[in-house]
Formats: sequence, C-alpha cells, structure tokens
Amino acid sequence: MIKLNIIDTYTKFILSALFSLAVFMTILLPENIAIHWNINGEAKIYGNKWFIIFLTLAPIILVYLCQHMINTNKIMLKQANIAKAPRIVRSTLSVFILAMVFVFFKNINIDVPVWIVVAATVIYSGYIVFLQTEK
Repeated sequence: MIKLNIIDTYTKFILSALFSLAVFMTILLPENIAIHWNINGEAKIYGNKWFIIFLTLAPIILVYLCQHMINTNKIMLKQANIAKAPRIVRSTLSVFILAMVFVFFKNINIDVPVWIVVAATVIYSGYIVFLQTEK
C-alpha cells in the first residue's frame, strides 16, 4: 500500500486560515456569543467566545489523526482514491470556514439570513462533488 500525505501545502494553508480566523473572531467578539440558530435565524444556544477555538481545534486534530492512521496502516485507501484524498480534506475544511464566517457576522449584528448560508454551503458542496471530479 502506498503511503499518502493528506496534509499538503494547500491543506496547511486552509488549517492556518481556519485557526487565524478563530483567533481574530475571539479577539473581536463579546464574551458570550450565540452558537446555534433555529431555521428562522433566532439565536437558541449561547456560549463563551472561547468555544470557537475549541471548534477550530477539532477539525485540525482530526486531520492530523487521519494522517497518523494512514501512516500506521490503520486506514487503507484504494489506489483510485489516493489522488482525491488531499482535495477532499481541503474541501471539507473550507466548509468550516463558511460556518465560522456566518457565526462571526451573526454575532456582530450583521443579519445574514440562514437561507443564504444554506445556499452557499449547497453550492460549494456541489462544486466540490461535481466540478472537482477528476476525469
């Protein structure tokens, strides 16, 4: 089985951007922030702004954990999937950035309708699935 490095330069850039955005948001946001909204855009769950750092660390830890599992042969990838793995990781991390931007805007009282976030996520996911497929 071929060893695979899913943490390429682009992935490192996205991980850095994700963490930088979290630090930026933590500095600017008030101590208590909304972290969950209902379909009508009303805040339902509030938490400490440091929760954003925790949410950012989760995908970063998961990426490095997956890399470790691949290196120790705990995860085996088929030959056909090896080229796609780094792109899938980058694309998935990018969705976290979309979510964090939404949280930031809502907490600084810039009203972003939920349907815009859902539409942006669906369009981006479609781009990932259909337009980035290899021929």
